Amino acid sequence: MNIKGRIYIESISARLIEESVGQDNLPSIRTSTDERGVEIFIESPSVGSLLSTTDDLLMNIKIVTDLFDLLGL
Repeated sequence: MNIKGRIYIESISARLIEESVGQDNLPSIRTSTDERGVEIFIESPSVGSLLSTTDDLLMNIKIVTDLFDLLGL
């Protein structure tokens, strides 16, 4: 069974977020941006794996956005 997830984050720093977290993406993770935000698609063989991957991504995005705030980006 393949489980799919989608995360969409509206941000004026969408391109920077994508560049920051997209570097470590596995083939099962795709990112894209539009004028309003960043979209992340995740595929996983199990719900637990999807949950772990999503948690890791969201934590990385939190760290990146906190850093952007500190730097005034």
